Amino acid sequence: RPSSEFVAAFMGEANLLALGRDEEGAPCVGPLRLPAKVADARRQLGVDARLKVAIRPEAWRVGEPEANGLAGVVLKSAYLGPVLEYTIDTDVGTLFVVSSPEHRLRAPGERVSLTLEGEGIALVEADEEDRGAKSRG
Repeated sequence: RPSSEFVAAFMGEANLLALGRDEEGAPCVGPLRLPAKVADARRQLGVDARLKVAIRPEAWRVGEPEANGLAGVVLKSAYLGPVLEYTIDTDVGTLFVVSSPEHRLRAPGERVSLTLEGEGIALVEADEEDRGAKSRG
């Protein structure tokens, strides 16, 4: 597991997103509550640390639009044999998503819903300059 935003970016294509809290105070990304094992990792990094969520492209599941998922619109899609690759615009940012080809290829402009699987998700400490910018702003 990467320990910082820098290491997560260095290791590959992770989507680095702001960590939010739902109405019960549980860690989340947009409307999606993080799996319990990821949320528990927060204790290891320290409650006071400024954290982000690193989500591997393969951790997302693309489905039909639904109320309990993260709503998005496909900007780009590509069939690459063993995988489908997407760029999806959401309220939490533009995400790079990789899906298995057992699902149909979604077309640009199509509305989708994203959900998270338990693997490929980690909390990381924000970079120093990001922390400084947030404390100044």
